[in-house]
Amino acid sequence: MKKLLLLSPLLLMGQNYQELSKLVDNSLQVKMQQQKIELTKHLKVNNHGSLNVSYSYVRLQDTPTSKTAIGTMPVGDKDNYSFEVKYSYPIFTGFNITSNIDKLKLQTIKEKLNLENLKRILKLQIAKLYSDIYTLNQNIKALQTAKKAVLSGL
Repeated sequence: MKKLLLLSPLLLMGQNYQELSKLVDNSLQVKMQQQKIELTKHLKVNNHGSLNVSYSYVRLQDTPTSKTAIGTMPVGDKDNYSFEVKYSYPIFTGFNITSNIDKLKLQTIKEKLNLENLKRILKLQIAKLYSDIYTLNQNIKALQTAKKAVLSGL
């Protein structure tokens, strides 16, 4: 494992900082944030009324009858069906619909800003790692020249 850590600067030496910062756009975190932006763009505010449908069925054991002086008469059926369709639209929503539209627009802007912030953070991390690797390489070179100087002095 330590050998892999020691070889990681050598693997990155072939690339410069500009090439590494371009790789940020291919990051999984950036792609995930771009998908969030696409989702917020496709969200819609419910600007329509609501449609409610209800259905019921009641089966009685016996046919309902009514007793009168003349005799008994059937009053209803054994099978009773009920079906209702109701459409409702609020007359005044207290500007709820327009505020939800504005909220979605602001949420899209927020997600775009989060994407830019994520790219900035990733580029700063790449810059720090690149500078650390560069520093370690320069320390290695300095130690090698110091070693040659010490060995040539003997």
